[in-house]
Amino acid sequence: LLYQDKAGKLTVNSDILDQYVSGCNALGQEPAFSKVDLPDTVEEAIKQWNVPADIASLDLDIYFAEKISTIEEAVRVSEELELFRNRGLEPMLRFMIYLVRVMKEHKIVWGVGRGSSVASYVLYLIGIHKINSIRYELDIKEFLK
Repeated sequence: LLYQDKAGKLTVNSDILDQYVSGCNALGQEPAFSKVDLPDTVEEAIKQWNVPADIASLDLDIYFAEKISTIEEAVRVSEELELFRNRGLEPMLRFMIYLVRVMKEHKIVWGVGRGSSVASYVLYLIGIHKINSIRYELDIKEFLK
């Protein structure tokens, strides 16, 4: 998605994008890019996240319960989910699940982990990074400061 106005200059010149869309239409192909306005608030942005219905309605408790095998992992997942929920970040977790699915389907390579995100065990379970924060005793509070 290319954002205009509120995020600064377009990445692609608007005329070139219009030519691209016209070319796609002439060839009977669906354009991969479009122009959209940037939402004014985070809440509005979350409502507009374009994820499939199975991801949008995904029960995160069940999703993570199927990925854990110890009481320690269950406690950590429960604590982290509460922190994410208190911050209204459940849609972000669902989007991350979708993002990892898309990257795997398209054989897109991403990093092992970087910065404070590796302190999150649920992000590890999703596959965003490869660092098991329980194993290395990383505190989730480092990520959600």
